[in-house]
Amino acid sequence: KLPEVNLVAPGIISKNTKHSGKRYVTGVFTTSGMELIISGQGTQKVAVHCNQQLAPHIFHTLSLHKKLSEFTFKTREKKPGI
Repeated sequence: KLPEVNLVAPGIISKNTKHSGKRYVTGVFTTSGMELIISGQGTQKVAVHCNQQLAPHIFHTLSLHKKLSEFTFKTREKKPGI
């Protein structure tokens, strides 16, 4: 829990061990924070509403977490004018 994070939309990031294949987490940085798009067998979205400067730090921390080591991480931006 971080005091700078205003809201996290419900969602669980998990790797389905029954199915093989790559799983991806895409961090989409927006004006309201970031959206995590988890894809592989299906697609799941988790919205994180926070300060724009904090969003890359949260994404970097997630990419280093040992429980998420089997995921491939990438980023993109979705902001007005970009």
